[in-house]
Amino acid sequence: DWRGDRAEGIERARALIALARDLGMQMWRAFGTFLGGWANWVEAAEPEEEAIAQMHRGIAECRAQGIGFYVPLLRTISARAELAAGRQASALAILDDVIAETAQSGQLVRAAETLLALAESLAADPQANDAECEKAFLDAVAVAEAQQTKVFRLRASLSLARYYDAQRRRADAAAALERGLEACSASLPEVAEADRMLKRLRGAAAEGRRRAAARSGAPSTAH
Repeated sequence: DWRGDRAEGIERARALIALARDLGMQMWRAFGTFLGGWANWVEAAEPEEEAIAQMHRGIAECRAQGIGFYVPLLRTISARAELAAGRQASALAILDDVIAETAQSGQLVRAAETLLALAESLAADPQANDAECEKAFLDAVAVAEAQQTKVFRLRASLSLARYYDAQRRRADAAAALERGLEACSASLPEVAEADRMLKRLRGAAAEGRRRAAARSGAPSTAH
């Protein structure tokens, strides 16, 4: 899911679950509980509520075995599932708790993605505070840049660009994409989407300049 290739992620999750079960590997069985719920949620292989509940059980099993390092990552994924299920308040509560927990523990490996999930959860509210949402997106980008994680910087920048675009702040959206695409590998699945969006935004900007020039009678400088 974090590489953007859910099909491969599901395939590997199923293989891990089978291996952990066959070999009696308790630690990996705990991960398997979570991953099984996640895979079922992605594939809609069982009712959404059951899949999400299984994800939460997997997190509880990891905690019970003292496997704390990956818990912020798993909880961030579960918050995204909660948001997709229409439970914004639950998603925000999980993410606020993850942020507080990681600040205390210093486990900031996935901090950018957690902050991005928070920004997207805030923006999902039709009555969202625009300044608060924008700051949350910018915080996610800043953390990814500070950690020099290009894939997370691109994801945060792409999500920020979508947010700006929805508000018709197309110049800001284009700038966010240009910033996110800097030095990114073309193999990342998000690159193609960002390139398409940037091309559309630049085309819209050029068309806007042509129309403005036509109205004023001045020659267009659009290319």
